[in-house]
Amino acid sequence: MLLVPWLTLVSAPPALAKSCNLELALPRVTVETYTSAIRTNNGHSSRQLAKKIGGHGKTRGKAGWVTRGLTKTDLESRVEVEVQYRKLGSRQVCIGLQNVTARVGYKLFRVYVARDLRPGSCEYRTTMDHEQAHVAIYNDQLRQFLPRFEQRLNRVVAGLKPFLAKSAQSGHSYFLKKINSEFQQVFRQLNRETDSRQGRLDTPDNYRREQALCPPNPQKPLR
Repeated sequence: MLLVPWLTLVSAPPALAKSCNLELALPRVTVETYTSAIRTNNGHSSRQLAKKIGGHGKTRGKAGWVTRGLTKTDLESRVEVEVQYRKLGSRQVCIGLQNVTARVGYKLFRVYVARDLRPGSCEYRTTMDHEQAHVAIYNDQLRQFLPRFEQRLNRVVAGLKPFLAKSAQSGHSYFLKKINSEFQQVFRQLNRETDSRQGRLDTPDNYRREQALCPPNPQKPLR
């Protein structure tokens, strides 16, 4: 996760020179999600795809199915904080949190289809449909989790009051640490629930239903 601080210097009125009171409103929290591009790759054999299996796809390996398709992606986030600070002498700074902005999304969807599947064939089409279903699950889960990210961040920032520090740098580091800890909890929940939902798509019964959509093949079951 990339953490980027924003700093805004505020001049200290004489009446506030000896207190840590910035009179800030409740910090504004903004959380955004984004949908990434899909890149299709047809340059790997079924055996090579089997070696790439991770996350969703574990069932197909254990069940002995031939791996004809695979979707890989990485969840990423960026959190930025904006703070205000007031110098209270040469060794003290009063620091308060002003705004928090977070973005969560998938870096890139890499959809692999085995090169032995002829484009346009029934097997190619059903394999691509299956992988597109995985992409749809990733995006749907991300949309569903947006309120959870917002609620968790709003809860934590409401308790982050202005405080005294030796430098502005130590202040924004403190806020980022507190915010990141809460943000990562939801981040991990999203990963767990998404993996569980993806696993329900990758089952032997579902593979057999997909196989039945195409003419019989004397080779091993598809997927």
